[in-house]
Amino acid sequence: SPLDSRKDFELPMAHSQLARVRKWTLGTSTQGRPLDVIAFSPDGTLCPESPQTSNEWRWFLLIAGVHGDEPEGIWAVEKIVEGLLESHAYENLGVIVWTEANPDGVASFSRVNGRGVDLNRNLPTKDWSPEAKNERYIPGPHAGSEPESQALIELIEKTKPCAILSAHSF
Repeated sequence: SPLDSRKDFELPMAHSQLARVRKWTLGTSTQGRPLDVIAFSPDGTLCPESPQTSNEWRWFLLIAGVHGDEPEGIWAVEKIVEGLLESHAYENLGVIVWTEANPDGVASFSRVNGRGVDLNRNLPTKDWSPEAKNERYIPGPHAGSEPESQALIELIEKTKPCAILSAHSF
């Protein structure tokens, strides 16, 4: 799979294409695992700290692995990445891919992160509540309390994606 723990990819593509595909780390999970994303960029913009240099394209964000017990979303997003690499569909769209938004949950095949928080319920939405509506849906001590949620919020604020797709199980 092209989505592994290497910091720099050794992908089967021309050198000019490789310059437009990079991985960067947003931070670490509650258990210290890296929060890695991959960027496919039309113009070489490879991380949120780099300003977008073209007004002709925007970022699109693909997220999977929010719930570690839902591997179907991860598999689906990995297939999308393989398609992007083969088709070069990112020529007019920057694509950021985060296949393991909850690496602790993925490692333990658990819905929750390393502190027992459901990251879907931890995001600072208008209707956020500290009440767990179900034992599977623990929202955390406060909205955005988890490092994984903080990394997602920062990523969205910096890249301002035109669309976000969060892949879960089917």
